Amino acid sequence: GGGGGGDDPLQFIGNLLGQVRCDTQTLVTIFAVALPLLLYIIGISIATVEPTEWALRENLITGKVNVNYTYEGGLYLIGFWNNFLKFPRQQVMIELSSNPRGSADPLQCRTGRDDMEETTGGQPLSLSIHFMYKIDRENVGKVYKRFGLKYHRRFMDFAMQAISDVAQKHTPYQFWGQREKVGLAMKAEVNDWLSRYGDARVTTFQLTRIGFHPKFERMIVDIQLQVQLYVTNEYRQQLVNVIKEIDVMESEAHAKILAINAWAWGNSSVIQANATNTGFNITQAAKARYYRDFADSLGISSKQLVKFIKTMSIGEHQSKDLVMGMDYPFQTKGKK
Repeated sequence: GGGGGGDDPLQFIGNLLGQVRCDTQTLVTIFAVALPLLLYIIGISIATVEPTEWALRENLITGKVNVNYTYEGGLYLIGFWNNFLKFPRQQVMIELSSNPRGSADPLQCRTGRDDMEETTGGQPLSLSIHFMYKIDRENVGKVYKRFGLKYHRRFMDFAMQAISDVAQKHTPYQFWGQREKVGLAMKAEVNDWLSRYGDARVTTFQLTRIGFHPKFERMIVDIQLQVQLYVTNEYRQQLVNVIKEIDVMESEAHAKILAINAWAWGNSSVIQANATNTGFNITQAAKARYYRDFADSLGISSKQLVKFIKTMSIGEHQSKDLVMGMDYPFQTKGKK
């Protein structure tokens, strides 16, 4: 009995080691299975939001959406029982045109009544438009509460209604004569509708094409041609008037030039005559002084001085018919 009692502890220890060996293998097996499962659970519990997106967290079990907090771009651990509902963070374009890639066909509407044709109810109109809207972070929850994920279509409906309302407030002439003004009015109205009923805002707006009925288009072209012809004729008349004014100014300038030349010629003649007369007087006065001093120095009389001057003048005459020594060269013989 004592020997048997001494063998029991050894057997117990052997049995215990066998059980531990068995449990370790079990734990390794469990760990090998649980680790990938844990990693998979963690993987499906992580969700990403792109830098160009906003996101709201949705509980997949209860179906509830947390609209009080909007996630921006990043990596988040939200649990595999949650999901992200994503909204655009960048600007989104709505295009109403014949482009196959556009959001919808051109908008069909009518203009307002023409002031010159009170009996008409406006002209049919086809408008090609593209604009861009943006949802701000603080409004993402409001947008989801209003429209869920179908906000884009609702925004387009709001825009089409706003544009139609503005079109009916403008005459046909304003669509081609005041196009920029009409476009700005449409942008303001669309922005008002989206901000009031959609919690979004318009960033850009372009009225790319305006299409009337073909008959009305031809009438507009004819009117514009007549207006251009009238303006061209006005410019031609102004050109003729300018040319005539230039001719008149040229004639006036020529007359002034002639008057100035005549005045200058008359003044120059007077000045020249006065100068000649003054020079002659100065010369004669100098000669008189010279002859007087000459006579005084020789002590001769005035008669003798006159004869001397006559004698001196003979040398200045080169004529062969000069007659000297006679008081009257044509006096005949026998007469004195």
